[in-house]
Amino acid sequence: MFGRDEKSIGNPLDRGRQYAILAIFLVLAYGLWRLQVMQSGYYASAAEKKPHSKCADSRAPREDSGPEGRIIVDNYPSFLGAGVARYFS
Repeated sequence: MFGRDEKSIGNPLDRGRQYAILAIFLVLAYGLWRLQVMQSGYYASAAEKKPHSKCADSRAPREDSGPEGRIIVDNYPSFLGAGVARYFS
């Protein structure tokens, strides 16, 4: 900190935790680099071989009826308008 003249090494347990966290991040960074750079050709060819399937544009059901047959939920277009009173005075 500012104004401290003495040098402190810190708690050895804290230093060990810092090195462990650094090691974890380095392992994760290496794994990401390996997947993105070293094996990019493999994954590009696997993506080319994968059959492309088209998803049908399916809409939600228009209504849902309960056990007695009456409509519980019905989909309809709705619009929300909000205004501030000072703009309409």
